[in-house]
Amino acid sequence: HFASRSSFGVPASLSPLVPHVGASIMCSYAHAQYLKALARNSPKAEKWVKAIAHLDLVGSRQPTGHPVWVTQQVLHGGFAAGPKAGGPLVDWEIEQLEALGCKSRSEMNRFCLTQRGLAMLEVVLEEKRYACELVEETALLAVVAELRAGRPSAANDVMQAIAPFFDELRFYPRLLREPAPVSILVSAITSAELQHGLHAARERRKVLLHKRVCDDFYPLYVELLGMVADTQATETGDLFVRSPDKSRWRAWDKKYRSLRHEVCTKRMRRGSFAKLRELLVRCVAGERIYPRELGLAAVILQGAVAKRGLPGSPEAVWSMEISRAPIASFAPRRVWANLLCSRVSSCPASQGLDVDIRYVVTTEEQEKHGIP
Repeated sequence: HFASRSSFGVPASLSPLVPHVGASIMCSYAHAQYLKALARNSPKAEKWVKAIAHLDLVGSRQPTGHPVWVTQQVLHGGFAAGPKAGGPLVDWEIEQLEALGCKSRSEMNRFCLTQRGLAMLEVVLEEKRYACELVEETALLAVVAELRAGRPSAANDVMQAIAPFFDELRFYPRLLREPAPVSILVSAITSAELQHGLHAARERRKVLLHKRVCDDFYPLYVELLGMVADTQATETGDLFVRSPDKSRWRAWDKKYRSLRHEVCTKRMRRGSFAKLRELLVRCVAGERIYPRELGLAAVILQGAVAKRGLPGSPEAVWSMEISRAPIASFAPRRVWANLLCSRVSSCPASQGLDVDIRYVVTTEEQEKHGIP
């Protein structure tokens, strides 16, 4: 595979252009990028070959020998790899050539200068049914516009400039079925790229964890506090004097075991939650609870009552609802992504946004996307 390559892996035919690779950082970088693309079997390898072939022209206004008005394909590092309007035919170009009965780019360029081709371009120009991504693609439209304006000499000047490159570059636009929308807005990405990015967005793990804690752990903790409060003696106020309701305890313990191996594990294994559960388990089992532990449980319960109210009381439920209000209205990113994509769907996929999608969520959108 490397038989026809130099010791640096560069095609042997290109080696004389850069005989001393190590003598220039610029040359070394270009060769390194070429070898990297070659190792990955990337199509960029061919582009780097073209860039290496013109390293002697780096810094010139014509880095590949083409006129200054030719749009260059620039690789990483600022290396020119040839005209962007040249190279293999793109998808829309192939479809357009087949529709018009042309077999090559050169034939298509010359077809546009025939009577039929000029009439077609005149209609396309009049109805604005064209799209141009490069300056070169506007050349033949410019010829038609100059002829319509009665300036044949200007049209001839354009023809003299582009004729030598008919076999290499495309000077015709992409034809559209509908008129292209006219907008003064400049877009960084198309609406299709925006939708792809929205669907690719992942939910933040910490946000999901916080929501799970509020949805599952806090209600479990409040119920645990309620069961501990039920063990309090009426006369003395001591905890763990009465045994908790067995059916309520079994239901709570079943829920606890189903959640203990998930996201709330750390909160369940340490702190006040773990201590109160341990004491309640011992109380149910009839084991002795020491005074120091009773004092600790009383402090935990008093702190919870002072902060959220007595477990089971309307005040405690109201306090819990207030603390969970921001989380209750939380919607996952995928829901917002679907909402924004539905707003963007009216825009052409190949163009930027021409509508403002920043407005309050409507009732219809809430029901359709399940937004709280």
